[in-house]
Amino acid sequence: MNLVGLALRNLRRRPVRTGLSILGIGLAVGSALALIALSRSIKDSTQEGIDEMGDDLVVMQKGASDIFGGFIPEQMVEHTAAIRGVVRASGELFMFAPSAGHTSVLTLGWPDTSYLWKKVPLREGGVPQQGERHVAVLGEAAAASLGKKLGDELELVGETFRVIGIANYTTVVNRGLVLVPLADLQEASYRTRQVTMIHVNVDRGGGPAELSRVRSSIEALGNVTASTANDVLNNDRNFAILKAVFVGGIDHRGGNRGAERADGARHGDAGAHPRDRHLRGHWLEQDENHHIDRERGCRDVRVRLHPR
Repeated sequence: MNLVGLALRNLRRRPVRTGLSILGIGLAVGSALALIALSRSIKDSTQEGIDEMGDDLVVMQKGASDIFGGFIPEQMVEHTAAIRGVVRASGELFMFAPSAGHTSVLTLGWPDTSYLWKKVPLREGGVPQQGERHVAVLGEAAAASLGKKLGDELELVGETFRVIGIANYTTVVNRGLVLVPLADLQEASYRTRQVTMIHVNVDRGGGPAELSRVRSSIEALGNVTASTANDVLNNDRNFAILKAVFVGGIDHRGGNRGAERADGARHGDAGAHPRDRHLRGHWLEQDENHHIDRERGCRDVRVRLHPR
């Protein structure tokens, strides 16, 4: 009987254990694939949403754990807009804001004078006028899930907003947005004079070289990173962890390096790591003991086979 036949026979002898093992492995593989697909879907949807806004660069706090975790002083928007090659810049504060009915909605706050308001694809209604407060524009999906229409009141972060517009965005993320004046969201969330990110449009006449120069100039302002829509989530630690765990982000060369050092120390390699080289004497002693035990065993066998 070969090894394959032996393995199959053992599997058939314990059908319950075999079935549970197959079920466990299947669930583990299925869960991993589901998490990978979910993370990629979220990443792609977020990138498409940023692209729909028409951004060339997105500026965020350097070292923030994720896209929701960083905050930038609002005056940084003016410094960014003053850089040569920047056509326009707008700050944005966004968060998952608690609403009535124990639900949270992705809420964005824009300044009254932001160019982003002019780019909202309205299905009906309008956008806030300068100085207008406690009003909101809902994406179609957000309006449907919240059951709101023009003129209705919406509670966000303990404040009441009046729905004045319904936006007809095409991407999944943007269809679920709630847009409010920046000052209202800052006040309600205790984030006075703070934004989460800065949207930047760059003069495209200079091509990739101009975009790279502007990006470097923005990052030279200090404590911020400037990324394109395709790169904005690469700095998000949550996606980095998922990628490392499920997509093989572990450095296999680094994983084998410890074994290589240990092997070098065992064979007297002078370049072995000092932490491993001190074990060489112990390993040599073990080898010697195994050799002595092996010799004793062989001698005992010879005596039993050929007694005097």
